Amino acid sequence: MPFIIMLIIASKKYLQEKKLIYLFTIAISAGMIAEAEVAFGTFLFPSLFLTIILTRNTKLFFGSVKKVGAILLGIAIPMSLRILFELKHGFLQTKSFLAFRNIPGTEPQTWFGVFKVRLFQFKGFYQDLFPDELGILVWILLIFALYGLAISFRKFSSTQRRFVVFITTLLILLFLISLTYKQSFFWAYYLEGIHYVLLTLLVLGLYGLIKEVKGVAHVLLILIVVLVSAGVLRLNTDIRTKQENIGLRMHTVAIDYLYKNVQKDDFCLHMYTPPVLTHTYNYLLNLKQRINGMAYPKTEFVHNECWYFIESDLFVERRQQWLNNNIPEKAYKAQEYEVSKDLLIQKWSLSQ
Repeated sequence: MPFIIMLIIASKKYLQEKKLIYLFTIAISAGMIAEAEVAFGTFLFPSLFLTIILTRNTKLFFGSVKKVGAILLGIAIPMSLRILFELKHGFLQTKSFLAFRNIPGTEPQTWFGVFKVRLFQFKGFYQDLFPDELGILVWILLIFALYGLAISFRKFSSTQRRFVVFITTLLILLFLISLTYKQSFFWAYYLEGIHYVLLTLLVLGLYGLIKEVKGVAHVLLILIVVLVSAGVLRLNTDIRTKQENIGLRMHTVAIDYLYKNVQKDDFCLHMYTPPVLTHTYNYLLNLKQRINGMAYPKTEFVHNECWYFIESDLFVERRQQWLNNNIPEKAYKAQEYEVSKDLLIQKWSLSQ
């Protein structure tokens, strides 16, 4: 997401040069992020506001009418259509959002459960920066970066220190505020782009390490060469490998297989599709109903049977929890078909 990169760069430049244009860029970047992904915006805005206060930059950001005006204008420009819609329709989306935040949700969790899930997800955000094959090397790099920040922080310039504190505080607050969402599954795209915040801190730490420890640059160079080489090899493999049953093709194959089995009879279907909603499947199911006269799925077992579309999920515990909640204890697996490595179709029955 380019706007999170803009926000990070503009934050550094504003802390350093204090020019109004950079403050405006911070605001418009935040507005664009919120407009592109509302969920991220609900976490980003309070995190940014609290970061400014906790890092003692309140006067720098809100110390004059011009500064407040630049912030409001920057946020309003990308969100103007949404704001007009809200005004015209009596804040319909805002009311819906507040109502949603107050309902128990489909998969409510304890605070400790949410904390564990979010730690796992932030670990995944960091790992996503690198090819999967590197394993322990990515954690060695992280240890180097943390050590570099620890030993070099006091020797950074005052501007560099302020930026490190600002970005670190923002990251911590994004994590903490995201914990308030515990009504249902927290999909990774809710914080789309946070990888760049992690990458910024990683680069700053490695930069500090190179400055303070002689000879470490050669070790890091070797690590970086390994990282780049692994990435190139992975890309080359992905290009050469024939990709079957992915994206829309995967969805289509799944729906065709389902109707091949159920024909025009009524049937039950449950779908687990992280990190997105089931819109594509729903569209194809509607299409089959309208054009071919097929039955539309029900959510209750039909003739003691129900079909399940189960997509892959890096968070294994979340997937298992969904299965436990949606497959009756007395049911047994009567049929299974692997559409691809990302989708499994199962039929569960309540009677032999």
